Amino acid sequence: MKRILPWLCLVLLSCTKSNPNAVQDGAPNGDGPQQLEGGRPPGTLGGPCLPGDLCNAGLVCQGEICVPEVDGGKWDLGPLDGPRPDRPLIDGPQTPDQTPPCSPVGYKAAQILDDKGGDWRVVIEPQTQAKTLGVAGAKPKQAAAVFDHNLAGDQVAGFVVSRPSQYSTAVQEATAAIQDLKQNLTNVVVSVRNQGSQGSSHDGFDAVMGLTLDLKLVSSNNIALVRRPIVAGLLQVPLASLSGVPPAFGAPDTAFVVRLGLVMRKDKRVVFIGAVTSATTDGDSAHLSQALSDDLGSTNLLGQEGASLGPLCDSQTVTTKPKNDVDIIWVMDESGSMDSKRTAIAQSAASFFTQLQQTGLDFRMGVTNVCDPGGSYSAAVGKFCSKISAVQSDMGGTDRFLLPSEQAIFSACINNPPGYEPSQEYGLANAMKAVSLHLPRAANDPTRIRTDAQVVIIVVTDEAPQGLKNIFPSSTNVFSQCTFNANDQNKVNTFVQPYIDYFKGTSDAQAKVDYFQVVAGTCSSTGPGCSYPPDVAHGYSEVAAQLAGQVYNVCQSNLSAAISTIIGGIVTTASTFLLKQVPVASSLSVSVDGSTLVRSTVSGFRHTAGTQELQFVGSTTVNLGSTVIGSYRTW
Repeated sequence: MKRILPWLCLVLLSCTKSNPNAVQDGAPNGDGPQQLEGGRPPGTLGGPCLPGDLCNAGLVCQGEICVPEVDGGKWDLGPLDGPRPDRPLIDGPQTPDQTPPCSPVGYKAAQILDDKGGDWRVVIEPQTQAKTLGVAGAKPKQAAAVFDHNLAGDQVAGFVVSRPSQYSTAVQEATAAIQDLKQNLTNVVVSVRNQGSQGSSHDGFDAVMGLTLDLKLVSSNNIALVRRPIVAGLLQVPLASLSGVPPAFGAPDTAFVVRLGLVMRKDKRVVFIGAVTSATTDGDSAHLSQALSDDLGSTNLLGQEGASLGPLCDSQTVTTKPKNDVDIIWVMDESGSMDSKRTAIAQSAASFFTQLQQTGLDFRMGVTNVCDPGGSYSAAVGKFCSKISAVQSDMGGTDRFLLPSEQAIFSACINNPPGYEPSQEYGLANAMKAVSLHLPRAANDPTRIRTDAQVVIIVVTDEAPQGLKNIFPSSTNVFSQCTFNANDQNKVNTFVQPYIDYFKGTSDAQAKVDYFQVVAGTCSSTGPGCSYPPDVAHGYSEVAAQLAGQVYNVCQSNLSAAISTIIGGIVTTASTFLLKQVPVASSLSVSVDGSTLVRSTVSGFRHTAGTQELQFVGSTTVNLGSTVIGSYRTW
């Protein structure tokens, strides 16, 4: 590792001299990020081997570097687990002045928080204030730290927690943690927005990533105070056991979002990492609170204590034309049971329209109903709305897509799609007809799907597809069940397969759909306006799973997170650029044709932690032949 020169302290955000909380390698845990001046001592983790290829207790010598002793002396977790002989060990803030140079973006500063008791290394944003917490009577493997990010309206209360594991899998630990939080957070309604995804962390451990909870409080609070009982709960200790807790910060709110990831280590410990955000700030596209919270909950910023980081200057030329045309089809359920939900849906749809305008994509909207193909309004099946009308059964005017300049008409059509269907919701039939009715594709025809456009379908309903419900006896209540038995699930799979085949373009390549998203009932559907329980989205969920989509809770009063996810997918497909490796998200800098970009949801670049993808949004122009440079650290 290169020594940080004294004069560089003038340009770094923090150096050992100016950071009283910094500690030297091998010293007891401190209260802040480690800022190391020299290489690791011989025989220690990540340091050179002692004479005779020896290392300190618990370590073995491999490639002249001391690495963790695992499974009887064999380092069998792969090259990403622990220090890597092929890359230098980098600690403390990284700056553009460090070699190798990466012009014009340089290397972004990054803070690194190491903890031996918790066995973690976390790479965080340079402006973030980090603090290791005291835990009274802490047992082995119990440790916690917090990260306060409060910059330009982006407010994120991050945390990392280590404790002994209780179960054998990450999914079991995640399920138990959710239940613990539900029981221990007083005067708080906890609902699960997203169960997260199970997989492997970047260093090969069993993990759950992106678990998302919504918290509703009876009175206003701030993110730092909300974080405290969450940290204590994950540690499984009383709140009073925590010491060294930093001062409270954050705007007052009554609704909060918690994103959480966890990793199961082989020494029978579980490490949680995540963040708390205000629901108001989290849903504001002008800020990065949601993105920074996602970074932590993805586990992308988390490694083992002493894990090595390597710098990479990634310069590439764009060779694929960005796909900026997007045709979006909304299938809206206007039945009576949706009345209490429609206001929130309409507000969210309007926000969706506004955010799409900010991306710079060339989009159009088509809005149709869920009418019965054999009913009184069969002529409205798959037909698009282009008319503002207060008449519930209005047929919607000319059948055509709406342009970005027609937001008022779009909002009216969301509330009152063509025709009327009070009780028989044929969502899949209308979605298929909405595609077939607007083929063949054409370049400049408002009544046709465009030649090179992405196609996105968004179904909004609180009922399962009526065609599927017709297969089951009316006396059964299977659609309130979270899961089906094998026989009933086979019925569902058989019913949806023709729709999946059609939307995948199997029978007609022009009918190919890029995303099939659903706002409907989930296994945990709760929220304002859901006194009438929705069906679980059987039928729709199977189609969404095959077409890069998912199901979002129709009972949410605020669908901003769903909107951001859907738009993020559209933008990703439109202008995706693949980096050569997966970056540590907090270390990523990007330029296009010599202009350095900011990370943003509306103008600059987007990045989803744990992926190699960049997405360019807003006024950023990326063309064939453009030069994209990304500088970042990799594990």
